[in-house]
Amino acid sequence: MALKEPQDQIRSEGEEPLVRLLALPSDIGGYKLRSLPRDAYILTLVLIAGALVVWSISGLPATLIGWGTIAIFALMVALADLFPIVMPGEMGEISVSAAVFIASAILFGPQVAIWIAFLGTLAGEICYRLVILKRPWNRVPFNVSMAVILLGTVSVVYYLVADTSPAHLNSLRDLLALILAGFIYYTLSDLLLSVVIALDQGFPVLTVWRITLRDAAWHNVTMIPLGAIFALLWTVAPWSIALALLPLLTVRRSMALVRESLEQTRQALIALADTIDARDSSTYQHSQRVAEYAEMTARQMRLPYDEVELIVTSARLHDLGKIGMDNAMLYKPGPLSSEEREEFQRHPSIGESLVGYFPAFGAGRDIVRHHHEHFDGRGYPNGKENEEIPLGARILAVADAYDAMTSDRPYRSAMSKETAIARLKAASGTQFDPQVVEAFLTALARKEEERRYMPHRAQPRLEEASSEAGER
Repeated sequence: MALKEPQDQIRSEGEEPLVRLLALPSDIGGYKLRSLPRDAYILTLVLIAGALVVWSISGLPATLIGWGTIAIFALMVALADLFPIVMPGEMGEISVSAAVFIASAILFGPQVAIWIAFLGTLAGEICYRLVILKRPWNRVPFNVSMAVILLGTVSVVYYLVADTSPAHLNSLRDLLALILAGFIYYTLSDLLLSVVIALDQGFPVLTVWRITLRDAAWHNVTMIPLGAIFALLWTVAPWSIALALLPLLTVRRSMALVRESLEQTRQALIALADTIDARDSSTYQHSQRVAEYAEMTARQMRLPYDEVELIVTSARLHDLGKIGMDNAMLYKPGPLSSEEREEFQRHPSIGESLVGYFPAFGAGRDIVRHHHEHFDGRGYPNGKENEEIPLGARILAVADAYDAMTSDRPYRSAMSKETAIARLKAASGTQFDPQVVEAFLTALARKEEERRYMPHRAQPRLEEASSEAGER
C-alpha cells in the first residue's frame, strides 16, 4: 500500500500524485528542503536490495523449467500491479500482487522469491508507465527495492519458523510461519513506505504508519490466506493456480466497488457543496478556500494527519445545510429580519443531518454542526463554549470568517487583509479560540512568505473571496 500526498502540497502542471511513492518537491527558491534525507533513505534501500539480488544469484535454478516458474510468478506480479486500487479519499493504493508474493515466499525460498519480486515489480513499473499512465520514473528504484527487501525478509522468516518437511503448510508450525510471515510483510511494507513519506512531508513516522495499517487492514487479512491457497494449488498441480484466479479477481473487484462507491459519494457531496457556493458570484469557491485555510491552520497546530483530513472534508461540506434556503434571504443586500436570521441559523443543523446520512463522512458531522459556535458561548446552534466546541469547528470558524471578511458580500464590500486580520485579533477569546487565531495568522504569514519565494506555486483562488462567522 502507498499513501497519497497531503492536500496542502501544490502540484506542478503534469506532476503525478503519489500512488506508489511520494516524491514531490518541497522547495523555496529552488532548494529542496527535505530531499536529502529522503533520497539518502531511498539510496540505502536500493543498496540493500541490490546486495540481496546479487546474493540470491547463487540459488537460482539452472533449468529452463525453473526459470519458467520464475517467469510465471513474475508475470502474475506484474499483471496485478498494472491494476491497483486507489483507497478511499485517495489515501493510497493496494494491489492483489501481495497474494503472489506470499505464495512465492512459501514455495521457493528466499533466493528465488527475491528474483520474482525483482523481475515482477520492475516489469510492472515499466509497463504501467509505458502503457497505462506516463508517470515519472524516479519512483521505480524505491518500489522495486521495497519489494525485494520485503520478499527476502518474509521468505527467510517463513523458512526459519516452518518445519523442514517438503510438504508446504502441512503442520501447526507451517501455519504459525504463515501468520508470522504475513504479519511481517504488511507491517514492514507499511513502515518502509511511511518513513519515506514522513521524510518527504515532515509528518511523524508513527502517524503515517498508523494510517496505512488502518486503511489496508481488510486487504492485508484477505491476501494472506489467498497467498496460502496459491501455494497449495501450485504444490498439487501448477496448472491449478488458474482455479484461484477467479476468487482473486472477485476480491479485487469487491475492493474496487467499495472504493468507487465511497469516492462517488464524496464527489457528489462536494459537487453539491460547490453548487451551493456557485449560486452567487460572491460565494464562488467559498468552501474550497475555507478548506485550504482550515488545512494550513490544522497543520500549523501539528494535528494528526487523519484529523487534518477530517477537518478539510468537513470544511468542504460545512455549508451543505444551505441547500434548501431561499437565495433572496442568503444574498439579501440588507440586514436579515429576526425570522430570516432564525431560519438562516438552522443551516449548521441541517448540514449535520445531511452529512450524517453517509457513514463514511459521519465523523465530521459535529464539526459541521458547531462551526458557528463562539468561544464565549454566544454562537449557535447550541451555545457551546471553549473546549465544548470541537477543535475542528473552532478552526473552521476562523477560516470561514476570514474568507467572508475578505470577500465581497451583497451587503458590503470585501475588507482588506489587514482589516480582516485586525478583526480576528479583536475577536480572539470571545468569538474565536485564541490558539486557533494565533495558528491561523502564523500559517497565513508563512504562506505569504512562500508566495514571495515561489510565485509559480501561488494559489490565486485564495485571493478570491466569500461566509463570515455569524453572517451569511
